[in-house]
Amino acid sequence: MKKIILIIVILIILIMLDSNFIKKENGENYARLEAMILNLQKQIQEREINQLKYPLDDISKEAISKASDDFLKDKIFDLVWKKMIHYQTLFESLDGFGKTAGVSLTSDQYITLLTTAVNGNNQNIFKQPLYQGLITFSQKSYFRSDLYFVNNTNQTIYLIVGQKTADAYGFKIVNGTIYGVTRNGGNETTISLGSITAGDDMNLEARYMPSDKVIFLTDSVEKGVSITNLPSSADAASQFLFYADITANEALAKEMRITFFEYMQFRNILN
Repeated sequence: MKKIILIIVILIILIMLDSNFIKKENGENYARLEAMILNLQKQIQEREINQLKYPLDDISKEAISKASDDFLKDKIFDLVWKKMIHYQTLFESLDGFGKTAGVSLTSDQYITLLTTAVNGNNQNIFKQPLYQGLITFSQKSYFRSDLYFVNNTNQTIYLIVGQKTADAYGFKIVNGTIYGVTRNGGNETTISLGSITAGDDMNLEARYMPSDKVIFLTDSVEKGVSITNLPSSADAASQFLFYADITANEALAKEMRITFFEYMQFRNILN
């Protein structure tokens, strides 16, 4: 825009000259106008040199890339350190987990939850980091994991963040149907996400937005959303970071396997 204005100014001056508004015989005035024109031309050239061209040339791309890298690397580092918590386990060990007798580690590849052949028998594993002031339902969080279903009849399975008797979100499997589940106190909402068969291996992901919704994905495909009985966003820290269990609903042993668990959450503690 400024370039256009400068060009218009020059054209007006030229018209003034051509129309003898200022006579050539008046050397002083003419010299002054000529100097003004040369100065305006110089300003236009300088603006053209300093202005980025689009599409960008290689030199401009390299300059912008370097400036962005120098700026963003510190910003990203600070954001991750101050505003996020990330936890991941491939179950290299069961140290640090609460668990029942039917939970075992198999060749450093996955954990197995195996009930006894008693109706109602329950086996569970959980991670509950105390005194850390980090895990909370007041902040946005995601988790994902992978389950292998040995059975698909007469069983109930939970894979959640939180407690299945209190506030939580995640997945619930009843017999051969998988549900997205949200809990607030003693109230539970389930959203059907499809069915499973014995021998299925399924990647599960849940995305929690406080006081809004939970999105459920299976094998990276969105399958359902829950907007009711969401965990209370006022809950304090020290929630269960990870909880999984399986219950036999007949007098036969039931089994499930978990290969990894990953959790990410915004935090509101550090500035």
